[in-house]
Amino acid sequence: MCRVGLWDVKSYSLAHSLILSCRLPHGHLNPVDFLLRELRKERYCEREVIDGIVGDVQMLVQRQEAERELNERLQKMQADKQTAVEMAATLQRTLATIDAEKRKTERSAIRLQKDKSALKKTLDKVVQRVLLCTVA
Repeated sequence: MCRVGLWDVKSYSLAHSLILSCRLPHGHLNPVDFLLRELRKERYCEREVIDGIVGDVQMLVQRQEAERELNERLQKMQADKQTAVEMAATLQRTLATIDAEKRKTERSAIRLQKDKSALKKTLDKVVQRVLLCTVA
């Protein structure tokens, strides 16, 4: 069987000579009909290939879109994580400051308690002297 794609034929005379020289399978009466049938088969195959390529391109576009969306989500999550890390560091510094102020306040409270006890003792002594002076 002689398979000739019409895109390979350069001129009409060459096409005519090819048609005449083709051995056709049994049952074909006309070489032109045979070539047209072959052309239809080739076009069908070409359409299948094109459809496959179009499907692949569509799938790639969908994957790229999904990848772009995932990258955007990842960048947002990374930014959120960075914000959370910075906030945690700020809160830790604030907590350390509050703890330092608490210890300072506790030390002041202890000093005030000691001062209060000392003043009470002093007041008791003064009251005793005044009472002793007024009685004597």
